[in-house]
Amino acid sequence: MFQTLRVSEFGDSIEWSNGLDFSAVWLSKLPPAIFSNQDFVRAMDELGMSLEGMAAALDISRRLVADYRGTKPIPRHIAFATRYLIDRQDGANDNQGSPSEALLKA
Repeated sequence: MFQTLRVSEFGDSIEWSNGLDFSAVWLSKLPPAIFSNQDFVRAMDELGMSLEGMAAALDISRRLVADYRGTKPIPRHIAFATRYLIDRQDGANDNQGSPSEALLKA
């Protein structure tokens, strides 16, 4: 999913090859993501991901994953992408709230 993400022709949104897009205005209204390095490590454990696996899933370098496991601040887009991976793994939320809410507070 993240591999086909691109900035729109006019630079005012992000879009995917399947036609899905989000405007810059919509993205700016997303709540702030508080996602600590410990949350990132827990998410990797929950997902059963290695450094290489998480790097591939997030389409970032292995080095960045290692840095996020350490002390490098987690960017908002990485926090949201990680939350997506957890939610996707867990499937339907059974009306009990998202399993990743404990990892990512909005």
